[in-house]
Amino acid sequence: MIEELGKNPWLIEDVLSDVVTDPLLSEIYGQKEVDNAKEWFKNNKIAVVMKYRKDQMQFPCVTIAMGSSSESESDARLADQSTEVEELTPEKINKPIPYVIKPFPVTSYALGVMALPEDADLSTLAKDMLLMDPATGDAFPIKSISNAGVEIEGAPALTATKYGIIPQYRYFRARREMATFTEAYTIGCHVGSGDPAPLLWLHSIVLYGLLRYRESLFEARGYQISSVSSTDFVRSTDFEIDRDAAFSRWINMSGKVENTWLKTPQRVIESTVLSAKDATGVVKRIKIMSNLDNNPAIADDSKQDSWGTVNEPNQKRTYTKRDPK
Repeated sequence: MIEELGKNPWLIEDVLSDVVTDPLLSEIYGQKEVDNAKEWFKNNKIAVVMKYRKDQMQFPCVTIAMGSSSESESDARLADQSTEVEELTPEKINKPIPYVIKPFPVTSYALGVMALPEDADLSTLAKDMLLMDPATGDAFPIKSISNAGVEIEGAPALTATKYGIIPQYRYFRARREMATFTEAYTIGCHVGSGDPAPLLWLHSIVLYGLLRYRESLFEARGYQISSVSSTDFVRSTDFEIDRDAAFSRWINMSGKVENTWLKTPQRVIESTVLSAKDATGVVKRIKIMSNLDNNPAIADDSKQDSWGTVNEPNQKRTYTKRDPK
């Protein structure tokens, strides 16, 4: 910022334009003041350093110090939610995605239908999952699922002796959550020549730069809704060298930033199994948990409802209806 201002002297003329355009100031200072400032800026290297550095200070200089940081209650979000969702590969987060059905020997494949092992759980399969050759990684979309097996889209010629079934979505999703903080910074302008006039120039140039580049330097990097204020013009005894007076003025900046983090990555849901087995091995389509002593009023023995209830917590009282299918 300061370097660019130094390469464009016409900007310094704009910074100090008041001493030329204002009738009163022009009589006292005028263009001569602008020329003196441009010459001073040209002949002095302005160091930009962190405050509290241990080596010797060099003047003129600009110091930067980090101030307080606090979460903004007025910008709080419920559960820190945002609309951003990121996709993460298993390799990136070191969480391999397992097979839906582990590789099995091919026993039958005809007309695009691949027979599955007898113990395969068809309820975990879904359309568009992939039949994959574990040796080569070649995969083929599943068009449909039936008791006969899985139908492969396009009925391709399959030559491998083993195949497994993998999910359609082989990545994780994680919601990015965020919280807004108010961050403060202090920017000090310091001259040590014993002459206070250069501090007026330096402060005006730095303030001009902060405002001119607020959008491209601060807002573009997430430092938003910033506000600026300046302290008094003071003689700083902490910086005096060889009895020459040092003068300082600080610019205080306050703005808002968003701190973000990734929530726990989750798999993409491809199929949902709404079923449960009772003690005899009979599969119920849905299990409804209830802590009521009596079954719900909608339970009608004359109907073959495909749902059941379980009384909590000891599960001794039950009401079940077999799936009519």
